[in-house]
Amino acid sequence: QALRNQFLSLSFLSERSAAAGNTEAAIRLALEALPSKEQPERPYLFEAEAALYKALLAHRQIKILRAGAGVAHAAFNPTGDRIVTASYDGTAAVWDIPSGVETAILKGHDGAVERAEFSPDGTRIVTAARDGTARLWDAVSGEQLYILRPVGNYPTATFSPDGTRVLTAGENSNATLWDVRTGKKVGGVSSDAYTRAAFNSDGRSFATAGKHFVSIWNTADGALTQSIRVTS
Repeated sequence: QALRNQFLSLSFLSERSAAAGNTEAAIRLALEALPSKEQPERPYLFEAEAALYKALLAHRQIKILRAGAGVAHAAFNPTGDRIVTASYDGTAAVWDIPSGVETAILKGHDGAVERAEFSPDGTRIVTAARDGTARLWDAVSGEQLYILRPVGNYPTATFSPDGTRVLTAGENSNATLWDVRTGKKVGGVSSDAYTRAAFNSDGRSFATAGKHFVSIWNTADGALTQSIRVTS
């Protein structure tokens, strides 16, 4: 009876997890409440099997977006109703999630697009590709606004939390700050060969990660505030 009560509790938790949208946890909880090859002695509960079916029905794809080429990266806009995808054919695409329709194609790069993301207000998109450039686009029309170069091979590009700056970095290229309104370079820091970069949550500083160091920089003046040597 104690085991039955325990598995009834797991079944109940599974249903609650599924209702909250955490379907993976719901499936695991329901399976834990059912007999298995490893533990056939567990009592069978109809409630556990019902919870499993409910979780499996809830855990399904809601939309398939079929890009024309392999997708390297994808990101939601701030309101969650559009997605931008970056593809190996040198393009990026904007998709309307409710309809699944491709609303804009961003063409201009001469190499595989490694990254694409929306600005915090959803009006701009930044892409970074293996042609050594990052590019700013109008998120609605798909019009190319600015080319940011050079950003190095295998690049990254990301907006600041307030959306006024773009930070780029790449292989054998300095980490660089760009003004979103003008596309002009407003700052840069020396990087360590193969570099990744990211803003902190308030945008007042950013980090670069290279082969040997992780460095923290002040966004306003590019001053180095901390450097951590990576030994492994």
